[in-house]
Parts: sequence; C-alpha cells; structure tokens
Amino acid sequence: MYNKTYTPPAFYATTKIPTFNQLRFHSESVTFKLKMTNTEQNIEPPFNQEFCTQLEYEICHNLEKSDDPELKGFWCDGVSWFPADNQLTKKHVNDKRKIETKAWIGKTGQTEYKATIHFGKIALSRYAKGLDLTECIPNSESKVEWIEIDIENSTVEIRLH
Repeated sequence: MYNKTYTPPAFYATTKIPTFNQLRFHSESVTFKLKMTNTEQNIEPPFNQEFCTQLEYEICHNLEKSDDPELKGFWCDGVSWFPADNQLTKKHVNDKRKIETKAWIGKTGQTEYKATIHFGKIALSRYAKGLDLTECIPNSESKVEWIEIDIENSTVEIRLH
C-alpha cells in the first residue's frame, strides 16, 4: 500500500503569504495587484505609460517653441512612469502634491533629469478619482509657463492644471 499522508515540499514552510492589502507592482504593465481575500483587482494608476507618453510629446512641443537659446535643439525622449517609493498612492499625491521621477531630455534626448511633476487642483481631483491625467497637461498653445528646465542641475519642474 502507499502512504496517504501528503507532506508539502520544505520551501512551502518558508513562503510568506501576503496580507490582504499588500500591493505588488507588475513592471511590464504598470498595474497594481491588490490582494483581497480570494480575489484580485487590477487598479491602474492615472500616472501611467499613456500619461507619460503624452507628457513627453507636450514637452517636445514646448522645447521646439522655446525662445531660450540654451534649449535650442533640445527634445524629450521619455518620462518614467516608475517613480521611486510609494509615490503613486492617492494619499502621497494628495499630501505632497507632486511625483518625482526621471525624464530624458537634451540635444540627444538621453541626458537623465530629475523630473518633479506638480499637481494643480484639477490634476489632484482627477488623481483622487482615478481618472485620466492627460487632460491636465498644458498643451503647446498654452500661454502658461508650465515647464522649467535647469540644465546645470539636470532638473525639470512640470506643473499640471
């Protein structure tokens, strides 16, 4: 006869079971997985690839129209949608009113800049509701100064509506 008692492999004893509110990042899809009792919900933050791609596009248009001789020939090759720490939480964005990430700007588009994206009233409201932020990016026709680039310190400040 065979033994009916099952013994799980030893590594099961060291595997930690996540708590119900533990967040896990999935780097390929920028989707949070929120573990809840027996189900998982996909929650995509408004600060995502689509938003950062649109932001990159508008930064390029802004640089193209710039009268600043130091910025002639500059363009943006991307804005990272993977900020450090837990900056994508609604609480963080509401409390700090900004997200710090990276952008690649310059004549080659490859110089890494520290990018600070400041949230205006509309952007804060939309973020809190989980709505798309692309409407909050000032367009190239805007008369408002919404982007400041410090070449010397490799920083860029971006102000959303």
